[in-house]
Amino acid sequence: MPAWLRYGAAAAVAALAVWVAQGWRYEARIAGMERAWAQERAELAEAARHAEAAARAEEQRRQAAIERVMQDAQKELDAALRRERAAADSRVRSAVADYAARHRCPSDPGSTASGEAAGDPIGVLAELLGELDGLAESYAAAADRARVAGFACERAYESITE
Repeated sequence: MPAWLRYGAAAAVAALAVWVAQGWRYEARIAGMERAWAQERAELAEAARHAEAAARAEEQRRQAAIERVMQDAQKELDAALRRERAAADSRVRSAVADYAARHRCPSDPGSTASGEAAGDPIGVLAELLGELDGLAESYAAAADRARVAGFACERAYESITE
């Protein structure tokens, strides 16, 4: 076999060996990159799980704060309505009693002066005052509800922005 063929065969074998060695080196490098990417993906997934858990906890905290504000507002509204009703009842009763004491009609219907209508003006007045009190109560209740709702909205906003 001629020398140039032997040298060519040796060069081909050497090139093949270098090529195989380079392939192993690149495979090792690719495997290392795949491991690094898998580790990075796992770290990112863990960070995403922690972020999601933190977001859910914050959402639950805010919802609980809003629920507490709503419950407190409802209690305040109920108390305000009870106070308003008690005050309105007391005002109407005392006003009717005062008026009745001052303007008591004579018990004899025949003693009314000519041109005056015989009847119970105290009862008419009491009915009118009752209707007026009902209207005042509804307006006061609406104002109380609006006030309590406004304060509840402020507290809810403050609890969320803390």
